[in-house]
Amino acid sequence: MKQHLLSTDSVSESQIEVDSSLYEEHNAWKWPANGLMQPPANITYINDAMFADRNDILSVIIPNGVTSIGEEAFSGCKCLTSVEIPNGVQSIGAGAFFRCSGLTSITIPNSVITIDEMLLGECEGLKEINVFNEATKQLVLDSTPGINPDIIKVIE
Repeated sequence: MKQHLLSTDSVSESQIEVDSSLYEEHNAWKWPANGLMQPPANITYINDAMFADRNDILSVIIPNGVTSIGEEAFSGCKCLTSVEIPNGVQSIGAGAFFRCSGLTSITIPNSVITIDEMLLGECEGLKEINVFNEATKQLVLDSTPGINPDIIKVIE
């Protein structure tokens, strides 16, 4: 498992929504009392298992400038309901959203060229996967055997 905290590159501000009753620091990420997490400036990589098994994360908007999401980065986040991944992310590690049973929707951009195994395994609540081309749809199907292809929508 990779041990570095975060890589750097210029990005715009984005947020991860968390339970508003919590306030803490998690690595370099700040958790303000209003329930919206502000990522540090200049990140390009979300570490392996960085937010694994956190049940206070409700929705995720990955920052612009991130190019890689590590293995099991958000795995086991049972209260996570939606994820938006910006264009520019190129790889998503194995099990990045594995066992996110509350996840109902995810958007995966066409910039993604590598999706490792079990991306969305055991996400029983998943109703919608939005992709922007057939190649990305096939990556999703290949990465998670048994996923219902009818929930994958190609947005034109």
